[in-house]
Amino acid sequence: MGKIALCVKTKDYLETKSLSNQTFELVDRDICETDDSYLQLIPYVVIVNSSNGDIFIYKRGTSGNEDRLHDLYSIGVGGHVETTGDDIYTVLKECAVREIEEEIGYVCDEAEEEQIYNQLTNFSLNIYDDSNDVGKHHLGICFPFYASDDKLKSLSMEDNVITNTQWKSSKDLELDIMDNIIILETWSIHAFNNFFKQSKQILVNL
Repeated sequence: MGKIALCVKTKDYLETKSLSNQTFELVDRDICETDDSYLQLIPYVVIVNSSNGDIFIYKRGTSGNEDRLHDLYSIGVGGHVETTGDDIYTVLKECAVREIEEEIGYVCDEAEEEQIYNQLTNFSLNIYDDSNDVGKHHLGICFPFYASDDKLKSLSMEDNVITNTQWKSSKDLELDIMDNIIILETWSIHAFNNFFKQSKQILVNL
């Protein structure tokens, strides 16, 4: 077996659209990337500056694992879950903490790990979008993470994965999306509409 991913059965998830009382299993990525019966769980973390509310945005580089997302802008940091455990939210938290450190060099302290767990259990958005091949085989568990302004000043981006980084207020980002200055990947559109959108217009990728 090569790379693995923690999955839930697509049929089981769609019956409730909840992670509660689900059976999760580690599956070979070569199988679940094309098998419509599996959804791979992906913590999808939106980094927000806790001091001013600005949102971290970046363009996906060519070294990222998902070729179909290269050159699109994203507000989400995350990756595949490669472990399992008794509490799915603890498993997701540990993956999110790892991905935040690997991708942008931000090391969470104990209080921030508790914040992530609380966000996952109380305020997360499950994103399933079968309108494209990426979304059809993945389930995003999305939430904002309110990061320390001081620690954000010394980030270290993963080479050729996180590129063209910016910080934008939700208002400015919304205007850039509406004007097609920034083209977000689909999950980021869902995340922005759910957590940050200020106008009544539902933003979509054009």
